[in-house]
Amino acid sequence: MRRFRLLTVLLTLLTLPSYGLAGVAHVRSCQAQMQAQRFWIERAFQDAKSHVGMADYQARMWQSWHRHMALVMMAMQFMLETRIKNAELLPLLSCYDIQILIATTMPDRRSDADEVIRQLHERHRKRQASIDSAHLNETRNSLT
Repeated sequence: MRRFRLLTVLLTLLTLPSYGLAGVAHVRSCQAQMQAQRFWIERAFQDAKSHVGMADYQARMWQSWHRHMALVMMAMQFMLETRIKNAELLPLLSCYDIQILIATTMPDRRSDADEVIRQLHERHRKRQASIDSAHLNETRNSLT
């Protein structure tokens, strides 16, 4: 993978018109943007595999695999819409949180709704502390 990226950079630099260093900066910014986009795609696949069963199929025919993936994509669409709808109230709402909320509010569950919400807030508190810690470490590292 590293060789492929290096080859892409070299070929791009060789085929650039003579813009000098501005051309190199443009190539680097394009690569940074593509790498940032890749993170979110990989994250979506990770959520789909972990929380809605994308990796849990046992299909023998293409049609059954296709139907399973269609259901996975519908579940991911539901989770995305739920996260967008609740972004202001719960900015750290994750697919895992939605999965837990659905699992605990389905019939025949013995969890109390207040307990589920308390656990949700506790996870969000820990997640925010982790974000703050990473930001603090990043700030410290950039100053040195």
